[in-house]
Amino acid sequence: MLHPGIWSRSTRQIAAIGAALIALVVLAAAVSAWNQRTTAIRDLRADSTDLSFALAEDASRLIQSVDLVLNEMLEEVHSKHAASSAGLFAALSDAQTKQFLTDRLKHLPQAQSVNSSASMASSSIRQARRCRRCSMYPSATTFGI
Repeated sequence: MLHPGIWSRSTRQIAAIGAALIALVVLAAAVSAWNQRTTAIRDLRADSTDLSFALAEDASRLIQSVDLVLNEMLEEVHSKHAASSAGLFAALSDAQTKQFLTDRLKHLPQAQSVNSSASMASSSIRQARRCRRCSMYPSATTFGI
């Protein structure tokens, strides 16, 4: 067992200086890590802001293109002078209107994804109607169908 007086004063000073340097290095590493974290968060916020603006602009263009197509469809229906719902159904059922809608759909790929989403929603509604007696699914009237 070592006697407490074995370490000289200079040895204790060197040990204290070494411990202080180690603490200083650890503190510097912590400050550096905190600065890098702050910089990363700031960069991510800037990137997410830029991305949100880009998505908003893209959504605006999508809505404009769909609006143009819907206005063209409205003009097409008005040109057929469909005054009643039966007349509207007849106007939309002819081959010329179907060809018009098919041509518009070819030039609007965004509408194809909407169409596939609508098909999935439609099949879900049909499934809900079939399962009215199933206790594990809510009734179809819950969804207003």
